[in-house]
Amino acid sequence: MTGLYQKKVDSRSRLHLPVKVRAELGEVFYITISADTCLTMYNKDSWQELADKTNATQNRERSVRRPLFTNAVMCKADKRGYITIPQHLRDFAEITDNATIIGCGEKYELWDSDKWNSRGR
Repeated sequence: MTGLYQKKVDSRSRLHLPVKVRAELGEVFYITISADTCLTMYNKDSWQELADKTNATQNRERSVRRPLFTNAVMCKADKRGYITIPQHLRDFAEITDNATIIGCGEKYELWDSDKWNSRGR
């Protein structure tokens, strides 16, 4: 998953996903929190690999597993390509009116655009 996309978040917390992003994420995908105070989006296969990997770590990684899976939501874009970002996820990532989607190999990250731009890339 590659690329960088600047998008608006509307007043109903909806975000339009580019066609390429929708194609790579698939019809059903997952969004959860990240250690970098952004959100991560995984297609079903990448999500299953992540679940298998984290579940195999036994008890020592509970502090990683719990927030990752507790905050995860299954998503499906509507016929126009919009998803609704749940408020608890928007609050975590501090996403306001503008969002940046960046490709990161096996996942996409979703950032508040101001936060992403302040990182100096």
